[in-house]
Amino acid sequence: MHAKLYYWPEAMERIFDKNVVRLQLLRDDAEEKLIANRAEFETKLAKILKNVDIYRTKDSPFLTKEEMRINSLNLKGLSDELQICADTADVNTFVKNT
Repeated sequence: MHAKLYYWPEAMERIFDKNVVRLQLLRDDAEEKLIANRAEFETKLAKILKNVDIYRTKDSPFLTKEEMRINSLNLKGLSDELQICADTADVNTFVKNT
């Protein structure tokens, strides 16, 4: 029994070392996924902002009823996408701060 007691710290140290390596690998994977998600998010946001700028710089102050309807639907879609991006950013900020 005493022999096991003296070897126990060595065995536990090996287990802790293995777990440190495993945790580091999991952390590295999570960081890589986060970097990829951030790049994807920034690309999506840039696309949305480009579409918003297109509507902001339209030439004609007079639009037909059909054009107004189409623009309204497109802007609603962009608004929904921006809301999704805002929600995603809030979740990522929460995860980052915890």
